[in-house]
Amino acid sequence: MPTQPHAQRPVFLRWTDSLTGRSCALRAADAHASAPLGELVEKYLAVKRPRTLADAGLALPESASDLLAIQDLVFSLSDAGDLLGAQPGAAFRNGLRELPANLPPPKTDAELDGVPVWLLDISIDRSEVESPRNWTGFARRRWDRNRTAFQDFVEDAVSAPSADSCPPPSLGTAGGRVEFLRRLALAVWRAPFENYSRFIGRKIPYKTGDETVLNIIAGRGGICSEKVQALKFLTDELGFESRWVFAGPGAAGALPADRLRDILDRLDFEGARPDMRHWQLSASPPPSPATSWPAPASS
Repeated sequence: MPTQPHAQRPVFLRWTDSLTGRSCALRAADAHASAPLGELVEKYLAVKRPRTLADAGLALPESASDLLAIQDLVFSLSDAGDLLGAQPGAAFRNGLRELPANLPPPKTDAELDGVPVWLLDISIDRSEVESPRNWTGFARRRWDRNRTAFQDFVEDAVSAPSADSCPPPSLGTAGGRVEFLRRLALAVWRAPFENYSRFIGRKIPYKTGDETVLNIIAGRGGICSEKVQALKFLTDELGFESRWVFAGPGAAGALPADRLRDILDRLDFEGARPDMRHWQLSASPPPSPATSWPAPASS
């Protein structure tokens, strides 16, 4: 195969979130091979509708989905879920080298299916980001992205008659709201307790609430803290007030609440095992439908 002249090589851009390992590859315009980083961020990271890149053949559908997930992590968000710019403290790097916004990132030689290409390989380091995540905007983006699937899951969970033949609950009474929550919690609780799904498909090492719900819909499940996030994600979007509970009866010693909140804000689990022991609770079967709403494994 003849060597392709450098000037004619296709240009590909790879964004990677360094804390989660999320990565996506996009086909960039040849004219942007030497564009400054700031222009690349505007055109290929802050793009409002990443799935249009897949429609235009500039990204595979899974890369467009991963780009959406990276946006949720890297950008500050409004309560409506709009992107407001990269979070203060986020750094763009090539290897260990921090990249200035006004200069082009370095190009490296690579091959794609045997074809020589230019690769602009950029990682986003959020380790110095101090502002907490806007969970309202984060959840809004995730809910809107798969609204029909989530609404169908809730409908299926609460509309079927319960074991004691009670009709679907009415949200017009306190008892009806408790029954609604009980049925929704049971649907999450009864999904498999598993971690094999992090090794298949998109290989997500730790799923957010919406990702866990989608995993349950697909017939899989999650670990205890993923399921708790799933329930909170659903109830938040349905208008129920709730709060995180970090420790249970099996936890010992001082509770590292700030550290646990930081783990969730960043989704950074590097070296977090000693702190996450406070998420470990003893399992017990759910009470019968006649009793109060059961809390699935709490985190």
